[in-house]
Amino acid sequence: MTESIADLIYESKGTPKSLWNTYRIFNDRIELQFRFFFTKIIIPKDTFVKVDVYKPPVIRTVFWALKIDLADLYTHVGIERNSGIFKKLRFTPSNPNEFKQKIVSVHGGRGSGISSDFTTGFSIPEAPRTTVVFT
Repeated sequence: MTESIADLIYESKGTPKSLWNTYRIFNDRIELQFRFFFTKIIIPKDTFVKVDVYKPPVIRTVFWALKIDLADLYTHVGIERNSGIFKKLRFTPSNPNEFKQKIVSVHGGRGSGISSDFTTGFSIPEAPRTTVVFT
């Protein structure tokens, strides 16, 4: 994948809460520059399953997730993908809601299952109700 500035849709510059990691949205992928391990995680468009904004800590919503920065301390973005060792990624861009909106506007119209609502926390699904009658 060749990196072209013309394809760049949005960039979240590094901040202390993101441990100076840079997160970029392109037309065909998302790049998460992971400075601690001197690597870049590339998420192609066809591997997206879901994106949402969550309140800390990460364990409230998922137990197994790759936390790229200080997501346990700040409101963060969660991306779920259908490939890779860690299918759930959590990271803290400078503006999580704007980052999510950009992903939804660029990649959301292709039937990818990307969530377009702003669930900013965790909710427990309601259990199915069963009526038991004793005679």
